[in-house]
Amino acid sequence: MPRKKNEKVMDAVIESNKSVFFQRLLAYILDVVIISIITSSIIYFVPKNDAYTKAREELNKVTEEYKDKKIKEDEFIKKQKKLVYKVDYNNVIPMLIQVVCIIGYFIVFQFYNKGQTIGKKLMKIRIVNNDGSNITMNQLAIRSLFNNGILTNLILIGFVLILKNSSYYYASMVLQFIEMFLLVIMFIMVMYRRDNRGLHDVIAKTRVVSEE
Repeated sequence: MPRKKNEKVMDAVIESNKSVFFQRLLAYILDVVIISIITSSIIYFVPKNDAYTKAREELNKVTEEYKDKKIKEDEFIKKQKKLVYKVDYNNVIPMLIQVVCIIGYFIVFQFYNKGQTIGKKLMKIRIVNNDGSNITMNQLAIRSLFNNGILTNLILIGFVLILKNSSYYYASMVLQFIEMFLLVIMFIMVMYRRDNRGLHDVIAKTRVVSEE
């Protein structure tokens, strides 16, 4: 009997974890859509940068030429290094706007909304301290540095302002790989840990709870 009771408890815990995981996943997707719309709407009113547009068109052209085998890989990489740098260098202002919007939405708004973004509100979940108390703005800032790309974007902006062509190209590739690796780790932890806490939760000493 005790064994069957324990099995039922474990099954209930697993089902609860799955429920919270999918709530978090759907909330994250909704928030990404929302912040993308907000950011795009603001950037729309920023004066167009001709250098950015030209570099983007050249990069697309070079990519198509490589796909059609009109240029060799060595030539493609050489041109790509310069064009990727030009694209990002002339895109610094929109990148800064994106960082400000992310901070405003995932840190400031979420703090004053008691640990909830719009996505979390709709999914009926919230972020709390480990002890169940209200989350602090510092904790939200720590979470967002890793979970919402703030740290990556800030480092990338720093790289593009101090590095040149080839150095920036490889540094940005390494940075993006690290970001993707951390996101995968966070995803796996949220999915399989009994408490559904990701790496960002562990570092910030937070957890996500269901309101139901």
